[in-house]
Amino acid sequence: LILIPFYQTAFHMPAEAIVKMIAKVVPAVDSMLTLILFATVPFNLLKGVVLSLLTLLLYKRLSFLLKDAK
Repeated sequence: LILIPFYQTAFHMPAEAIVKMIAKVVPAVDSMLTLILFATVPFNLLKGVVLSLLTLLLYKRLSFLLKDAK
C-alpha cells in the first residue's frame, strides 16, 4: 500500500502497468487486490520466517555484543 504508489511515481507507470507486469509471472494477478494477496503477502510471510529463523540461530551467539553496549 505504500511502495506500489511509490513505484508508480518513481517509474511514471500507472497501476495497471504494474499489475500487468506481475501478471506475467503470477497469472492469478489481475487487480491491485490480487497483486497484494498473491505477490506481496507471500513474500512478506516468507521473509518474516527467514528473518525469525536467522534471529533464533544467531541471537545467543551475538547477544554479548548487545549486553556490553549498555
